[in-house]
Amino acid sequence: MSFMSLCTTRGKRPKLLMEAARIAAVSYSRKRDLFRLIGAHSRSSDNAILDQLTFEEAEMDSRRREGDADYRVLRHIEVLSALLAELRPTRTLH
Repeated sequence: MSFMSLCTTRGKRPKLLMEAARIAAVSYSRKRDLFRLIGAHSRSSDNAILDQLTFEEAEMDSRRREGDADYRVLRHIEVLSALLAELRPTRTLH
């Protein structure tokens, strides 16, 4: 399931969360950030990376909605910004 279809079927994310992720996506670097976020290497396939990020973001959003004590908004912003950056058609691979 793609991130866009996930957003459509599960509802919208809060505007502040999305704005923070958009801002953070500007400084995203696949080489620097990807392994820390999902344990994937920058050489992994684009589809595999998007699948992992989408899964992780869905988990974070579920925790947010449930009010889970383990939910970390900063982590959610990091994963969401990585996902947004990876979805950019002209992303650069620093």
